[in-house]
Amino acid sequence: MKCTFFMVKPDAVAAGYAEKIVKYLNRFDFEVVNRKQKILTRKDVIFLCPMHTSRDFFEDLVAFLSSGPSELFILKRHSATKFLNELVGRTNPKQNKGYSLRKRFGTDVRRNAVHSPNSEENAIRELEYFFPEGMWY
Repeated sequence: MKCTFFMVKPDAVAAGYAEKIVKYLNRFDFEVVNRKQKILTRKDVIFLCPMHTSRDFFEDLVAFLSSGPSELFILKRHSATKFLNELVGRTNPKQNKGYSLRKRFGTDVRRNAVHSPNSEENAIRELEYFFPEGMWY
């Protein structure tokens, strides 16, 4: 797939990292097809993180992800989801190499700056949900 979903979380937006992250992505041939700002709702967080709804930290996750605006993107590039996941890195910023977005811009497991879909299927699912107007197929 040439397009994928990408999100800069509220912590990184508040810290002013969104533009730096976009410039970094451009260095790896990612093109921004569309971009919008959104404060996530509880429904959005449940959609994005269904695997965590029964976990003890879920309410804190909802509070964090709805604490301020996130930047949502449609990114384009050959094998976009695969390359984006390599660039994003592991959930815990401390477990990543220096080139990863989470190592460069994240602070801890929850405030790890960015989100990317973990599969092509989830990329399509997230694009359809957050960008229902299309522009990515």
